[in-house]
Amino acid sequence: MKLIVVKELLTVKGKTGLWKLVRLLPAQRMTRIQNLVTEEAATVKVEDIVSIDQYKIYLKEGAISLENVFELIMNMVEKGDLKPEELDRYDALSEPEKVMLMNRIVPDYDETQFKHYHLSKIIKWHKELCKALNILNAALEDPHNKENEKT
Repeated sequence: MKLIVVKELLTVKGKTGLWKLVRLLPAQRMTRIQNLVTEEAATVKVEDIVSIDQYKIYLKEGAISLENVFELIMNMVEKGDLKPEELDRYDALSEPEKVMLMNRIVPDYDETQFKHYHLSKIIKWHKELCKALNILNAALEDPHNKENEKT
């Protein structure tokens, strides 16, 4: 079982959620992908995929990767500074509440470059990543999982 490496995750034009590369088919300029949570498989054009590593949030000085933003969110949740319920009800927040939430997660983000629908995607992706990690952890803890057996 392969561990999840955030920078290897993909977004796909026309498909929701996070995906991982299964196989590249260079002769056809296609790629075989799999949904991180549902494990649905699909074959898509290479030009329709974007590595999550390509996304950045611009700061007043510099930028921060989505991988680091996911870490910030996870750390805030672990410390109790951000409740999972706040993330669950993000879409119901008013515009000023969304600004306040973004300021809590990434205080020095560049408001001119960042739209709050971006945060909606980030939160959805973060929740998918957490769900995938929970699935992976459950599989690793399963006593019937053959990969856990010592050889």
